[in-house]
Amino acid sequence: MTQDEIKELISENEDVINILIGIQRDCSEKHERIRERALAHTYHLMTAIGLVAGFGFTAVDTVYSLERFLVGELFLLSGIAIAIWFAKAGFIDEMKYTYKWSQDIRTRVKDRIQMRYEFNNADVSTIRNKMKELKEKDLNLFKNPIVIADYKWLGIVFYIFICGGVFLLSSFVDVHIFIQTFQSYISYVTKFLM
Repeated sequence: MTQDEIKELISENEDVINILIGIQRDCSEKHERIRERALAHTYHLMTAIGLVAGFGFTAVDTVYSLERFLVGELFLLSGIAIAIWFAKAGFIDEMKYTYKWSQDIRTRVKDRIQMRYEFNNADVSTIRNKMKELKEKDLNLFKNPIVIADYKWLGIVFYIFICGGVFLLSSFVDVHIFIQTFQSYISYVTKFLM
């Protein structure tokens, strides 16, 4: 093996190590940004739910339907609990994924660093075959899609918030007055259209 061939293989190996380290850094930064945005959104949603639930309790003496009031508050408080549970579950899943991804890249880098020691002790064809094998293993890192936790649960919490708000607001309305107003509106519209 000539010195130029050794330098070329060492350079190629070092480039791949730097690329793998860069990929790991970039993926970690992107996952961190996604995590921060999801946490901020969850925090804002829980704050809004908490405010609506708190305002409901301050006006409990003007409630027409205690049942709807309690159902609305139950929806709102359960929305907060579900948001906290899903946020926790999302973080645990994300940490497991990030740890696995880091371990996979760390293994690839470790194998590449181990190749440094083999450059002086093996012939060119053996080293090229090992480098080809390492390249295949490196590419296997990217065959599995990057899975980012599904944040549909934020929509679920939002709908629970809406349902709780509707129940809570409807508890402050006398249903009989609402029905009478609605009926008079319908009769006015039908007279107008005929």
